[in-house]
Amino acid sequence: MSDKKLRILLIEDNPADARLIKEYCRNFEYFHALLTSVSSLNEGFGKLKNDFYDAILLDLSLPDSQGIESLQKLSKSFPGQTIIVLTGISDKNSAIAAVQEGAQDFLVKNELSPELLMRSILYAVERKRIGDKVAESEKKYRLLINTMNEGVLYVNNQNTVLFANHRFCEMTGYSMDELLGKKADSMLLGDQNNSMIKEKVELRKKGIADQYELLMQKKNGEKIWVLVNGTPIYDEKGEVIGSLGTHTEITEHKLNITKLLETNRELNTFIYKSSHDIRGPLASIIGLANLARMDVREPEALKYIDLIAQSTNRLDSILTDLLETIRIKQLALNLKQINFEHLLNFILKRVNHIEGYPKIEFKINIRRVNTFFTDHKILLYILQNMIDNAVRYQKKDVDNAFVHIDIVGSVSGVNIHIEDNGIGIHSDIKDSIFDMFYRGNLKSKGTGLGLYIVKIAVEKLRGTIDLKSDEGKGTKVLIYLPNLEKEMIVKGN
Repeated sequence: MSDKKLRILLIEDNPADARLIKEYCRNFEYFHALLTSVSSLNEGFGKLKNDFYDAILLDLSLPDSQGIESLQKLSKSFPGQTIIVLTGISDKNSAIAAVQEGAQDFLVKNELSPELLMRSILYAVERKRIGDKVAESEKKYRLLINTMNEGVLYVNNQNTVLFANHRFCEMTGYSMDELLGKKADSMLLGDQNNSMIKEKVELRKKGIADQYELLMQKKNGEKIWVLVNGTPIYDEKGEVIGSLGTHTEITEHKLNITKLLETNRELNTFIYKSSHDIRGPLASIIGLANLARMDVREPEALKYIDLIAQSTNRLDSILTDLLETIRIKQLALNLKQINFEHLLNFILKRVNHIEGYPKIEFKINIRRVNTFFTDHKILLYILQNMIDNAVRYQKKDVDNAFVHIDIVGSVSGVNIHIEDNGIGIHSDIKDSIFDMFYRGNLKSKGTGLGLYIVKIAVEKLRGTIDLKSDEGKGTKVLIYLPNLEKEMIVKGN
């Protein structure tokens, strides 16, 4: 016999049946039964008030209670007990009713055997133990779900609501009862086009999770923006049976973004108009300075005229770059197929006037680039600026100066590497090199906006840019640009 001990309470008024069950319990193989026997329901209540029992064997024909009512009274007064019903009648309806009222098993006395009784008690106790663990786990899960800051909504493949947590109900103004069994899109989208929701349901059916923003309508008609993280839910066979979505309200965030974009648009407009207005007088000053050079002969006066011309030309360059920054930010992408070989040859012709150009060895390597779409003008600006820098900041006293341009296609886009062995950049300032008005070295005569604009341009094309450099050894620029062919196809449709 096992060392395991189970305390059993037998509530049975028939002495013969009680003796038989006691005899059966003496030699159980898998556990030792510590049996306590009483002959009425009230006696049983007295025992349960003072002691713990692993299982209760309950007869339905007692002197103080009859039938299923005995089980109902016991379950109500002592919820959560492991109860096995004993009866002298083989009645399937009674058995089903007993289980529905909370009994773990239903045994007919004249069919009883030691083995059957032992297994019934053992299985009932184990089922109760597992059920308690599941209930406790579910309780913790529901507590976690209902105390989340995010609204949680569970729907099936037909988009019917199966569950909504407290936060989701609070967020939408609906109660759980009002949501359960209803179509989520018709309840929460109002008269909006719900084609996007249908698309998301199809994605879940394919097992795809994603994140998206959704304009949702509350019960009172108010509309709120939410960020939805949708995840497919699977059954035990691995088939998708629904979707679980967490909803974070972002209405205030969206309003702030809208205000920020509007402020940014107004600021860009102001800079653009101001730059245009300032460039007119600047052009006049530059023109007058050039005329003065022709008429003035006094060396000291010419010196001041040159300083005026240099300052106005520099200011004009800054305004030109500011205008270019705004132009790129506001520009709608004009997507075209790119021929990198033609583009690079065009750029090299435009920079061949820079001092030291003839001494530089150029190596161009274009690999695995088939059909690639992006904005031609913006790409031209990016590559011309980076190649211009590679030429302009070469070391003047070397014979092996080089600029290597490597363009390699990938599944999603192209990787562009531009490497030189020029003067390089000090490690302390590499992190600031793409900042506005920052110049990488003392030899730079630019506005400090060139690389900042390049970064803006790369981001406009949905790409990334990085720079590796060692002072005195050279610089390598790493650019990744995605292929925007799909956007081209969408626009074409």
